Amino acid sequence: LAQATVARLKHGSKRKTALTRTQLMDLNMVPQHTLCTAAVGLSALVALALAGGCATAPNTKMQIDPKPDAEQAITYDRGQAQVQAGGDNPVRLTLVDYAEDQILLHLRVEDRGNTSYLFSEQNVSGEMVSSTGTRPIRFYGYEDAVELVDDSDEKLAAEAGSTAVSVGSRVVPYGGTIGSLAQLAMAANAQNSGDPQARLDALTRAAIANNHYIRRNSMNPGGDYDGVLRAQLPESLETCESVRLQVQAGTDLHRFQFACSAVEAP
Repeated sequence: LAQATVARLKHGSKRKTALTRTQLMDLNMVPQHTLCTAAVGLSALVALALAGGCATAPNTKMQIDPKPDAEQAITYDRGQAQVQAGGDNPVRLTLVDYAEDQILLHLRVEDRGNTSYLFSEQNVSGEMVSSTGTRPIRFYGYEDAVELVDDSDEKLAAEAGSTAVSVGSRVVPYGGTIGSLAQLAMAANAQNSGDPQARLDALTRAAIANNHYIRRNSMNPGGDYDGVLRAQLPESLETCESVRLQVQAGTDLHRFQFACSAVEAP
C-alpha cells in the first residue's frame, strides 16, 4: 500500500490518502511504542515510507529548578540546591523532593533583628502556574501531615528508633531532633521503595518521628529554626510551568520561584 501511494505521487496523483495509526502499525511501518498522528496526509505518508517510521518520543519526567532573583544566592549540599534569601530575618529554602502533585520543602529561618516573632506553616504560601491557570498550593500543618501518612504513635516511635540506628547518635528517638537535612535524607533512604510518592511519605514520617516537621515556634533575636514542610499542588506537575513560594519571616517577606520543565528520564 505504501509503495502504491509513492507510485501515485510520482505519477502526479492529486488525491490525498489518510491512514490511521492502527493501519500503519498493521503494515509494520512504525513500532508499537512510536507516537504518530491519527491521520497522515499523502506527503507525510511518503516521508514515513521513505524514512521507515515516526521519530520515537523519549521518556520524560518533570523537573523543578530554582530561579533565584538578583538578591538571592544558591548553595549546594550533596547536590541539593538551597536558595538563600537575606535580610534581618533570612530564610534558606530547599526543595527536598517531589512526586506527581506534591512537594517537600526544608526551611531554615533566622532572627537577626531586634524583635521576636512566631513562625509556622501559616507563614508559608504559594501558587502553581500551569497551562490551566494560577492556583494556590496547600501546605500541611503538623496534624494534617501525620494524618496524611496515616501513622500511629507506635509506628512513628518504631521508625524513629530505626532512624536513630541509621544516622547515628545525634538523633534522639521520638521527640528528639535530627542533625541536618542530609541526615534526614539518609534516614528515609532505607525506608523507601524508590517510588517518588513512597519516598515523600518516608521523608515525611522521618521528619515527624524526629520532631523535625515545621510547627509553631517562637523566634527570638539571635535564634534560628528549621524543619520540613509538605505541600499539595493544585494539579499534576505535568501541567506545571512554575512554582512560586512566599515565606513571611517577621517583617521580611521572601519570594522564591522555581521553573518546571520536562527532561529526558535516565
